[in-house]
Amino acid sequence: MIDMNLKEKRTKVIALAIVVVLAGTAAIATFFVRPGYHHHENIAKEETLYTCGMHPQVIQKKPGNCPICGMKLTPIRKQGGVASASTSAQNHLPSRLTR
Repeated sequence: MIDMNLKEKRTKVIALAIVVVLAGTAAIATFFVRPGYHHHENIAKEETLYTCGMHPQVIQKKPGNCPICGMKLTPIRKQGGVASASTSAQNHLPSRLTR
């Protein structure tokens, strides 16, 4: 009778382990298959930032006028990777200020 209990416990443990592995696999598969996971889809959703030619520290998420001088804000050129607005703004500084 003791051998039967041991076999039943072992069977239950193995069945539970299989269920846990299958649930984990399903969770991981769901994470990788969900919409918006692919990097190329996220690139298309990047927003355009706008800056002032005279005041590159001014960066806004929508077109308009510079709050300092009133000039029209221009879109910041996209530079691949994570180099975002701060890098683009640095590119607009005169060379004597970036050294």
